[in-house]
Amino acid sequence: MSKLPWDKWNYDHWERDMAMHPPEIAGWWSFVLGYLHRSETRGTLTMDMEGWRRIIRGTPEQAQHFIDYLKTHRIADVTICHGNVTVINRRMAREEKKKEDDRLRKQKSRESKQGHADVTGEKKEERGKKKDIKTPPTPQGGVNDDDKKPTAKQRREAMFLEVQEKHYPRNFDRHLSGEISGRTSYVTQLKDHKALGFESEQEFHRHVLGKLEQAKVCAQWQEDEGKRIPGIGKFFKEKRWRGEFQAPNPSPLSEKGQRSAANMQAWLEENE
Repeated sequence: MSKLPWDKWNYDHWERDMAMHPPEIAGWWSFVLGYLHRSETRGTLTMDMEGWRRIIRGTPEQAQHFIDYLKTHRIADVTICHGNVTVINRRMAREEKKKEDDRLRKQKSRESKQGHADVTGEKKEERGKKKDIKTPPTPQGGVNDDDKKPTAKQRREAMFLEVQEKHYPRNFDRHLSGEISGRTSYVTQLKDHKALGFESEQEFHRHVLGKLEQAKVCAQWQEDEGKRIPGIGKFFKEKRWRGEFQAPNPSPLSEKGQRSAANMQAWLEENE
């Protein structure tokens, strides 16, 4: 019979257990079951003989007779030690042990479902990291990689990767690009690199990095723990891109290149 929520104990705890015993023992046992159910360790209660006398509401002789009867007829497990009497209801003790075993089983099951995070945590963290430079998406619809032109972002990332020198920190170029890519003067001259005598944007950017290296910009950035590039705005303002960023041996300019150079010179004079 299952335990009812409004009952202090199971009906079987005293009805069937006391079926063949005297009525006074059955009544005293019903009092004891209430204390056993409310004890700190459910089903187990330890008290001296005076305490048991108060529980059954009888005389000391009746309390001693009750304890002896429980022990003789094995109604409960009775242990006497230094005047203290411990009574254990076997049915309650089994129920408590089953609850504890179920709790440990569920806890073990939950821990096993976590996938051993203490062992694979580092691997999961590495799996979630992003690459410094994203690779272009896989072409779809049968388009070859050679036929698909790279985007401006992909060209810029490839440029910074190509001109990166070994003595630069790995993320210096990326940080530098964020600092100077928004400056109108740099973007303008990067587009008109041929007018300045450079064969490609990569060559122009490599020349800019060389000038920055001479100005100790990279060293200052390393000393500042990579938080910012100190004085880069002042550096570009003072240089004004005049002369410092001309190609060492400029190639002959075409008619279109000469017009671009004239336009650039006019822009520089207006912004002085």
